[in-house]
Amino acid sequence: MSYRFSSAVLFSCVIWLLSATLFDVRAADFYVDPQRGQANGDGSKQRPWRTLSELFERGLIHTRQ
Repeated sequence: MSYRFSSAVLFSCVIWLLSATLFDVRAADFYVDPQRGQANGDGSKQRPWRTLSELFERGLIHTRQ
């Protein structure tokens, strides 16, 4: 019984570690500036977006519902 439990736990840990390395998730900073931002900006500090609503309309950002 304990052998099965140990192998199941080990198998779960291996699967979890493998799945954690498959997805590349990184944090990023994006900038919005209503005065000097542009609708075609890339969200960087040098080329900020103008408004968040434009990004929602163009489908560049999404919210979870």
